[in-house]
Amino acid sequence: MFGLTPKSVLKYALIFLAFPVVINFTVFLGRLPLVFGNADNWLSFWGNYTGGIISAIVATYVAVNQINKQAQKDIEKDNRDRILNQLPALVRLKIELEKIISTLKFAVDSKHKLEELKVDKIFGDLTRYPAEPIEEENWANLDRLVDIELQANLIMCKSFYKEFSNALTYPYPSVMVRIEEIEISLATDSHNAQDHADWITLREEYSKMENAQKNGFVKLEDENYIEELERLLKIINKDIEKVKQIQFVLQKF
Repeated sequence: MFGLTPKSVLKYALIFLAFPVVINFTVFLGRLPLVFGNADNWLSFWGNYTGGIISAIVATYVAVNQINKQAQKDIEKDNRDRILNQLPALVRLKIELEKIISTLKFAVDSKHKLEELKVDKIFGDLTRYPAEPIEEENWANLDRLVDIELQANLIMCKSFYKEFSNALTYPYPSVMVRIEEIEISLATDSHNAQDHADWITLREEYSKMENAQKNGFVKLEDENYIEELERLLKIINKDIEKVKQIQFVLQKF
């Protein structure tokens, strides 16, 4: 505050204290014209001047110190309020993350069982890959989190899960049946331009979902992404406990 440091205070103090000395030697002792007063007058002036300067320095120091302390208290209160205000968002995100982890674990386990049974993953019973949808309301206050890195990781988690869950629940068999029906129609003279457009759209959509499912399982199995999500869940739980501790302390006062 005011840019005052111990060095600057000392510098200004020396300047103010030296000023009367300079006046004394150049004006009073030199007996320059229009200089009034005797030695007693000058000594009295010296005492009043230095006393005023010292008082001003002390008062300034006390004021600056109080202002700095108040500013620090305001910063601490603001940080505490931000931590407390993130509790609803943390609880909602905890619920979402637990749901996501549970869904992904079940999908991986189901995939392994299907592979053991040698069931084709596309034409098998894909209801074995259930995936609850994202609850957008639970993510609405993500920006309230104090931990910016946690925010970023949760955004990536949400993006991955939305794409992967869509791929898990995509109706591959029925879409493939429709594609084959259109292909049969295209092989005859009874097809129209819309059939060709529908065939292109469905093939692209089918391929996109198939790749999303394949890449998603690679991320889960080869890159251990579930462990990363469990790490994020631990961070959220710690943050929730931290908020509860602060609330407990505040209630005592």
